[in-house]
Amino acid sequence: MIESSNVGRVRAAAEGRLDAREVWGPAAPAFLEAQWQAFERFMAAAPGPIYGVTTLTGHRDGEAHSLTPAQINHAIADSHWFEPTSEPEDGLWRLITLTKLAQMAIGGTPVRLELFNALAEGLTAGRAGRIDMNASYSSGDVIPACQWALQSLRFAGLSVEDLAPGEMIALINGDFVHLGSALWAAERIASARLRNDAQGRRAARLLSVSGRYAQRQFPVSFRAMEDVSAALASTERLMDMTADRLLGSPSGNPLFHVGPPSRMESQASFLATDLSLAQGSLIEASLALAWIISRRIQHLCEAFHDGASLSNPIALIQKPKLAEARLEALRLRHGVRTFASGGVMSEGVEDFWTRGLMTSSATADIATGLTDMLRIEADVMDWIEAQQTSA
Repeated sequence: MIESSNVGRVRAAAEGRLDAREVWGPAAPAFLEAQWQAFERFMAAAPGPIYGVTTLTGHRDGEAHSLTPAQINHAIADSHWFEPTSEPEDGLWRLITLTKLAQMAIGGTPVRLELFNALAEGLTAGRAGRIDMNASYSSGDVIPACQWALQSLRFAGLSVEDLAPGEMIALINGDFVHLGSALWAAERIASARLRNDAQGRRAARLLSVSGRYAQRQFPVSFRAMEDVSAALASTERLMDMTADRLLGSPSGNPLFHVGPPSRMESQASFLATDLSLAQGSLIEASLALAWIISRRIQHLCEAFHDGASLSNPIALIQKPKLAEARLEALRLRHGVRTFASGGVMSEGVEDFWTRGLMTSSATADIATGLTDMLRIEADVMDWIEAQQTSA
């Protein structure tokens, strides 16, 4: 049964278990058409400048210029484009695309229905573009968002030339890159946690038969396995709850309100501060799990490292060292949390960093580290069980 939550629908569509149109629902086409018509009327009657449509961006909207709206689309695209160097990641691309389409269908970032449909059709074409996970300082992730936008246009057979006034800023603004990448990275953590749970039970059985703890209690790292795993699962639920709310909320700047009266609102819905904080909790719990795995490996190796009957008495000596090295590498890379530095000045104008894509990248890196450590532990247990079988 398909989940009824926003997150559940997006994940199901990303995995091909649900038609993507179910993510935004049957009412979306009529709404998008009506919103665009209202936006066109607003642009025609606007008494002053409209940010990103008739003005420069990057907090330079008060400066005089001679660019047309079509030229502003090009200026935005050119100033935010950096050639991506990463390899395509289909799961990441699909979640980012579905997140953007879901939020556009809610409203606030007006685009024409034909553009929306062209982007949606790209999901069924099986194409995945490249998103640089290290190309954002995160205040809306507009650099990777531009990578997504221009590649998505190309996949649809379109270019910036084909955009109507205001559509370029609508495509790159918002929290969708952060949100989609957060869902992608969290799935990888959840997969590692489930593997850990099964592997931890196997490790406990082996330690029991070793006889090392026959007269004393198991080490804390074994007794705390369920608690730490439950804590990690709790942070996953917190992140899903946060993501679910954001998937049901408009995101961009400015946001267009159909009205009446129609108006543009300058705000900061692109930040997703609470999502970064939820990811921070996820990262902390994941690092705690990494410690548990490292200690389990150490105890298993100590319990089974000696004995004249072993085929190789020194077979395990490097395993705990490598696991500890993996743990320390994760701590070194991800010990500084989200808001260690909160802002920066760009040409004299303040900005605020929520480190969205960077935090997603850190989460994905930790998931890879957990998987590597679990593989080391599996190798240790395979070796131990082989020795027991041959004894």
